[in-house]
Amino acid sequence: MLVATWNVEWAAPKRRASITERLASLDADVLVITEGVRSVVPPGGHVALGGTEWGIQAKHREWRKVLMWSRYPLSDVTTYEEMGLPPGRIVAATSQTPDGPIRIIGVCIPWFAAHVATGRRDAVPWQEHLQFVNGLGTLLGERSSPLPLVVMGDFNQTIPRTRAPLRVSAALEEALRPLHVLTAGDVPGLPAGTIDHIAVTPGLEGTDVFGIARVDDSGMPLSDHDLVAAHLATGG
Repeated sequence: MLVATWNVEWAAPKRRASITERLASLDADVLVITEGVRSVVPPGGHVALGGTEWGIQAKHREWRKVLMWSRYPLSDVTTYEEMGLPPGRIVAATSQTPDGPIRIIGVCIPWFAAHVATGRRDAVPWQEHLQFVNGLGTLLGERSSPLPLVVMGDFNQTIPRTRAPLRVSAALEEALRPLHVLTAGDVPGLPAGTIDHIAVTPGLEGTDVFGIARVDDSGMPLSDHDLVAAHLATGG
């Protein structure tokens, strides 16, 4: 199966058709879209939405920090509100693929300045990011399901570390310990490392990992993030 994630920078109307066309042409089985809207995903399929509240009043109620699209039916949808994570930034569901169910968690981890000078203005740099990362680590560490798992979305850190403080990078590394990050380091098709990632449990293998640059055929940017994708297969 092919999975992909892309932060589409709210998919402004003038860019939306091109974004939708790119996503449709990818022909993925599962997509996690961050900073997006439901209308950009391919027609048909099944959609799970993250919450509408993430501490900043959205300009448009259709905006979501994270949403998921699957070619196959989705079940057991949750936003883990009981975990105490910064709200609106996680959605999980089980995709009922022909090869068996796979659990998908889509995330949009807060950037380093979340709620520092904008929004609630009650945080210090990396506070919201670390709160989310630590909560995600707890969620993954307590997980007992035997289903293969994919965690993907906007992690707001390169892997391995480039700019984040050591303590922040170490927290993400610890949170992701149960997973293998397929998009760590250089990603074929992209000029540099990415902060958008795809991570999987050991029962899944990335047979092909690639990126698609954020620009259209004319060189105009469709987003401020690149798209990353991976073909997954069940490990032997």
